[in-house]
Amino acid sequence: MCLLAHNGKLVSNKQGVDLSANQSDITENEIYQMEFDAEMEKWMIRSSVNKLWTLDGTGRIQASAVKKSADTCFTLHWQQNGQVVFEASNGKFIGAKGNGHLSALSTSVRETEMFILCLLNRPQLVLRGEHGFVGYKGNSNKLECNKQHWNVIQLVQIKNGSYHLKGGTLLRANGFWQVTTDGTVVADGSYPTEFILEIHEGCKLAIKTKDGRYLRGEQSGFFAADGQKIVKGCLWEF
Repeated sequence: MCLLAHNGKLVSNKQGVDLSANQSDITENEIYQMEFDAEMEKWMIRSSVNKLWTLDGTGRIQASAVKKSADTCFTLHWQQNGQVVFEASNGKFIGAKGNGHLSALSTSVRETEMFILCLLNRPQLVLRGEHGFVGYKGNSNKLECNKQHWNVIQLVQIKNGSYHLKGGTLLRANGFWQVTTDGTVVADGSYPTEFILEIHEGCKLAIKTKDGRYLRGEQSGFFAADGQKIVKGCLWEF
């Protein structure tokens, strides 16, 4: 994944161990891997040179740690607009300063503490919930979540970190996912719904609409954007 800061720049370790939001192009220096630590119930972020993000004694965030510690573990706070806020071990939120340098010094969340998380190398998804895979209901374009076999979903990133989802088979033209008036989801929409993807513990996805409704599934196969909060039925392996 990569992270886009409030200044429109990508977080990078190009300059060394110090992290700064100051790059416009994606290279290996702007690509990171998120790893969930079940023991700490927090996230670690690993750079392309196998160094972990860590909080130093002055509040700066560096990509320099070689082993896990409290200072390499961060809490994610997803915002309504789909952006994410990182809380460091000192209880402060990571922000990008005017010069782009990352530090955890803020006790409140402002625009400078919000980041857009962009998934990389994920042009396609397969979603599986607690009752089965997400796929088509019979010969229709309506989606269900209790299928034994999966359908491949194409992931199309758009502005501000949102995504369009589209899918199809040899028997169907690829159609964008669209939430209907009753909340159910069809894959033949000419006017695609914008979705926000949130990564949660266990590396599972929660998918919600721009107005805050999470995609939720039931054992019957019912699959709709009607979740007001994250419950087990709103989390998807991918």
